[in-house]
Amino acid sequence: MKSSIFYVITFIFILASSTIGVAFIWLINYDKINYSNELNAKYSYLANLKLQELNDSITKEEFDNKQKQFKLKLISKDNKRNIISDSIILAEDSNNLGTSKILTNNGKNYLYIMANDKEFLYEDTNFNSYRYMSIQIILCIVILVLLISYIFVIGKLRPIRRLKRQITKFANNDLDNIENISKGSDEISQVSDAFYQAIKKIKDLNTSRQFFLRNIMHELKTPITKGRITAEMLEDTKFKQRLINVFDRMVILIDELAAVEQITSGVAKNPKKISITHIFNEAKEMLLLENEKINIIIDNTFLVYVDFKLFTTAVKNLLDNAIKYSDDNAVKVIICQESIKFYNKGKKLEKNIEYYLEPFTQGGTKASNSFGLGLYVVNTILEAHKLKLNYSHDNGYNIFSITNLTSIIKEEK
Repeated sequence: MKSSIFYVITFIFILASSTIGVAFIWLINYDKINYSNELNAKYSYLANLKLQELNDSITKEEFDNKQKQFKLKLISKDNKRNIISDSIILAEDSNNLGTSKILTNNGKNYLYIMANDKEFLYEDTNFNSYRYMSIQIILCIVILVLLISYIFVIGKLRPIRRLKRQITKFANNDLDNIENISKGSDEISQVSDAFYQAIKKIKDLNTSRQFFLRNIMHELKTPITKGRITAEMLEDTKFKQRLINVFDRMVILIDELAAVEQITSGVAKNPKKISITHIFNEAKEMLLLENEKINIIIDNTFLVYVDFKLFTTAVKNLLDNAIKYSDDNAVKVIICQESIKFYNKGKKLEKNIEYYLEPFTQGGTKASNSFGLGLYVVNTILEAHKLKLNYSHDNGYNIFSITNLTSIIKEEK
């Protein structure tokens, strides 16, 4: 999740909000200090002026001008005593001229001056008790704007998650359940709509390809069958045998192409529990082989969760290849719950196994009777079942192994 764009945006929002919050707290504290210093300097200056006036150092008019300039309001005698008794002293200063105090009461600041047995109380009408609240309101507005922006951005990006789910369906070849999630005209909606239109074209192309291939294979089998029957009616000559071999090879090619077409079309979606022994018995029947050519060693039979027809085709092709390319026309199979290994006596393959997994690739002197689709079909079927085909050569034996078998083994119930 840490690599998710939603995580990154959320992290940026939290970081931005925290940074702005810390900055505003610092600004409030800094402003409090500055404002307090300004007030103290102002009150000290006015107190000294008043004391100078009381001691006839300056005229009353000079002090009154400063009083008006700093917006001080003289409190009448009736209210003065109540305010002084209920106020809190913020600062106090005394000298040989008199005493001055800074008082606060109900969010208001007062300047109290006493000299020559006279008392004066002035209200600072210019004092802004809501100064810090204004900064806090601005902070809340900024955080609210960030929050609204975050919700808006997340809302705009939310279709990406739905688009990801549709792409996952496409990766799993689940084209029939892909939906068009485009609901606007922004770039994400345009990408979603373009993706959906591309999927529709792919589905149409797949349908046309499947119909074409299946129709061609169906139409080809009819003349091949008639030709095979006709060839059997000819006299026993080498030309008859050649015709029969040609027809047999065409049938094999069509069957292998049909298997490839079935896999690529995503038909291998109906797996079921099958005994591994039953799969090998079915594969042997498909090859019409004698039991002495196949030596199967299995300690304990078990169930596998596979597409029976396709997996049997893969096993049949591996048995057929092992016998066809062996020096003694025999194959040994060792089955366990970790892997299935096919042993046949022969020389090591001339090239890497990846070369022979490509379609229409051949190797060896016996490859003239093959179309080069056997291992390609096997590998394609195994990949559809999340299995792997490995190859090794040991003590004069070629070993083809189906690995990761535990992923398809099911317990009997």
